[in-house]
Amino acid sequence: MTLAVTGLLLSGCGIYTKYEPVTSIPDQLYGGEVVTEDTARLGNMDWRELFTDPYLQSLIELGLQTNTDYQSAQLRVEEAQATLMSAKLAFLTAFALA
Repeated sequence: MTLAVTGLLLSGCGIYTKYEPVTSIPDQLYGGEVVTEDTARLGNMDWRELFTDPYLQSLIELGLQTNTDYQSAQLRVEEAQATLMSAKLAFLTAFALA
């Protein structure tokens, strides 16, 4: 009885069928067109030129205004600029009125 149940379970699973992988490659797998122009200028574009949808632009503006990481990075840049300015001013000659 147990031998018959075990045999039915093993044959019912289909574990003995040989796997045959699909060898055909779909035509639409790699996209349609290839960009032939230089994409290096894409990094120099203003994001408003790249994203022309007004609603998307307003969402990006809102995200930039409320992004605390961006705001703290701006403050660190301003702090570094002030430190650089004070370091440059330290090289100037000082006149003491005594």
